[in-house]
Amino acid sequence: MNTFKRLSHIAFLLLIFLLLSCQGSTNREWRVNNASSTTIQVRAVLVLGTDSIYESIETGETRIIIITSEPRANSDPQQAYEVFSSFLVTNANGDTIEKDFTNNDNWEIYIEHTKHRPDHFDLTYTLIVKDEDF
Repeated sequence: MNTFKRLSHIAFLLLIFLLLSCQGSTNREWRVNNASSTTIQVRAVLVLGTDSIYESIETGETRIIIITSEPRANSDPQQAYEVFSSFLVTNANGDTIEKDFTNNDNWEIYIEHTKHRPDHFDLTYTLIVKDEDF
């Protein structure tokens, strides 16, 4: 009887582990694409923590600003204001971008369902910066 109890506990723990691992995951990659005619500077401050991001992006270059992860499968787009408390883009002339970074309509969002059972989603957010944005 004691052996049966042990096997029951082990089976129960394995079942819990299996169910927890079935949640899936989500990765979100935040990028800036410089489609302008000059080098741009990106300065961003993250909502969680006190980290600041400083990136210099050459003309025609796309740079990953940050990758965020979620421990469950979620294909819903995250709002930029949930990730960045500030997001400043300036060009070589010192002009500041006019686009509102908090508006998800200003980001191109690509959603890919990369794995099933457990589900996994990769979301890519790209802010495209053009000369007319300054």
